[in-house]
Amino acid sequence: MAAKIFFVEPDREARAEFLSLLAGTKYTVVPEVTTCEQAVSCYLRLKPVLVVLPMASPTIGGIQALKAIKRGDPDARVVLTYDVKSTHLVEEALREGALEVIKRPFGKHHVVERLALAEVAVRAPRHTQPLAVLPKPVVIEWKPAKGFLARWHESSTKRIGISGLDFRSDTCPALGLAVLLRIHIPGSAAMELPANVIRIVEDPGTKSFDVSLSYQAASAEDKDRLLHMIGQLVAHG
Repeated sequence: MAAKIFFVEPDREARAEFLSLLAGTKYTVVPEVTTCEQAVSCYLRLKPVLVVLPMASPTIGGIQALKAIKRGDPDARVVLTYDVKSTHLVEEALREGALEVIKRPFGKHHVVERLALAEVAVRAPRHTQPLAVLPKPVVIEWKPAKGFLARWHESSTKRIGISGLDFRSDTCPALGLAVLLRIHIPGSAAMELPANVIRIVEDPGTKSFDVSLSYQAASAEDKDRLLHMIGQLVAHG
């Protein structure tokens, strides 16, 4: 089934590039919406699954349009695009509720995977980026980064992003603990990342713990690999 989206991009070449990347996918761009103002005024009537706006535009900016759309529908799923000149606005965009930010040029940044992620992402204040809700759990293992007798603890996660993940554990790690995280990616080798425990909530009913990990110093290559994996899992279930 086609997924209707708004896409606003004042630069003709960037717009053509984006549209070419969507060819053959489930995403269909609504042709009558070409400005941020039109995205705001048409949102409630056309109800797209996603709204993709530029951080900067000749009239109202993407963040201003994001706020206006969110006032009418707090559950609106908005993605913002940016270039090197508007990098300083990325944190504000995420703070105001953007579910994804995509850097131009688009071809280098897994556009389709990022849109798939934005469709199922949830806001997670303890993380700096939204987390995707995966259709199937992914196996993870963790162990304290230091300690001769440290052993691997196995669990699984359905909430994962490029900044961290949430999982449930029968073992309670210490808040702030540095851990080594191993993520078992279906169809490829497991990847390992250093991480920190940033949140622990005990469930008295099951005597288990909801744990949030934040990746430490993940490389751009690691983040690209994670992003690709998340997008593939979300897109193909």
